[in-house]
Amino acid sequence: MLNISARKLVDVLKEKEVKKVVTFNMNHVGCEEVRKETNKLLQQEGIEFVEYSFNPDNKDFSIMVASALEHDANYWILNAAPPALDILRREMLRKEITIPVTNIQTMGMSNHMDLFEDEYFIGAPDGNDYFREQMAKITKSK
Repeated sequence: MLNISARKLVDVLKEKEVKKVVTFNMNHVGCEEVRKETNKLLQQEGIEFVEYSFNPDNKDFSIMVASALEHDANYWILNAAPPALDILRREMLRKEITIPVTNIQTMGMSNHMDLFEDEYFIGAPDGNDYFREQMAKITKSK
């Protein structure tokens, strides 16, 4: 399922004609899998990326965010989970950064959805063909 979500994310970036992204990657096994799959697809599609990594307990993103601004990216991918995701986003908003942000699933896990107002993120994929066929059968029988 991860490859479907990563593919959708990269397809959306291509549709928006994004040439360069900055990725913020939380050091966590789940985030590492997302990072590897997303980076592979970004590279295949010729989208340049710059990576920053941090530990889940990081509370200060000011230097990292300031450094990321120097890369002139079209989009920032926030590959992190709350609460670090929320702290990172607050720092961006505090600095009045208007670069669009996105991610795969974890924005929807935030207890502070207002931090991500008007931002696009990839949720869970809608399943494979077999899953859709089975759901169609169940739906028709009711």
